[in-house]
Amino acid sequence: MKIRNCPECYGQGKTRLGHRSVRCGYCNGKKKLTSEFVKWDDKKHKQRLKIVQKLKEQMEAEIKTGLLQWENKNPKPRKFQKPSEL
Repeated sequence: MKIRNCPECYGQGKTRLGHRSVRCGYCNGKKKLTSEFVKWDDKKHKQRLKIVQKLKEQMEAEIKTGLLQWENKNPKPRKFQKPSEL
């Protein structure tokens, strides 16, 4: 939500846009301010989601290649000694 200064408090309180009626924190909610609904621009949000998805795919690919390289270097699972054998 977008935050703007409250016109009743001369900028001391803040109101959140996005609803028809909002209350100011500084006025203790006594005065009800009316504002028109704000429509969000989803372009940035969609772009961020695409970037996050792309980064997740890259990380998954790096993890898979790392595991394959490790399996090639270590074909057999390592056997650890039991504490009694030490």
